[in-house]
Amino acid sequence: MDELVDVLDEKIKRDRSPAFPFIPLEKAIERVDEFAEKYQKHEVRIVNAGIPWNFRPMSSQSLQTVAALKYFGLMEDFGSREERKVKLTELAWKILYDDRPGARAKAIQEAALQSKAIADLWSLWGAHRPYEAECISELHIEKGFTREAAKRFLEIYDDTIAYAKLAESDILTAHETDKIPEHDTCVNGQKTHPLSIQPKGSEVDLMEDERVVYTYESQPENRVRLIVSGAINDELLDALEIYVTLQKRKLQTQKPREIRDIGRQLPSNTEEQQSQMFQESPHSWEHRPEER
Repeated sequence: MDELVDVLDEKIKRDRSPAFPFIPLEKAIERVDEFAEKYQKHEVRIVNAGIPWNFRPMSSQSLQTVAALKYFGLMEDFGSREERKVKLTELAWKILYDDRPGARAKAIQEAALQSKAIADLWSLWGAHRPYEAECISELHIEKGFTREAAKRFLEIYDDTIAYAKLAESDILTAHETDKIPEHDTCVNGQKTHPLSIQPKGSEVDLMEDERVVYTYESQPENRVRLIVSGAINDELLDALEIYVTLQKRKLQTQKPREIRDIGRQLPSNTEEQQSQMFQESPHSWEHRPEER
């Protein structure tokens, strides 16, 4: 943990949960805008960093905000202790002032995944995270969050993912997300978070300027259809590459869990019988004659 966060730990009694920004990305960008209005790209002593936000010098609010901007890759720092200085990053400047088509949206998505805590959970959950109680339990038991910190992190995670529109790169269109309820919903008797509800039907209606450029089907229920609008350029291909990379990471993280789930579903045989079952080859199972 860097020195700035160490100072923050001494200043306030924060829990020992994994580090994460204490404000969501949208609020962080508002703070960046306020900071840029006063200081532009200049380096500023840490004691004066909170002035644009009307925070007292070196107050917990000021230090927490600086730490949050650092987690999102929007601020960097130099020096040590009272002489430490901070300034906005190029990523922050792009978000504020880059008016090229798609540049700001891409920079916002990049900032959202600068936080390791958010990026790790996005690679695991993607656009279809489990419902709240399951997420909090996973954060508490497997990730080392306190339960209160897990609840707060989940709020920041949801707000950040929604603001960066990361979920829109998945199968949900803007028209379909309008139909999703705001609260947890029961689907087939199971409680499910709104983002985990799949749209009905296998096709997505195309907008006026959209076209299908690629389709692939591995099985009837597993299909890919790539829809684009406008010209395909390097920026779109970079965004697609980021999505594919994140999905691969998500699959890699899910494999150990799937193995555990298979173990839970095994019949209540003896340990010796279960061991014998796993030692047999898959082919011996496929060709085993039915018992009469």
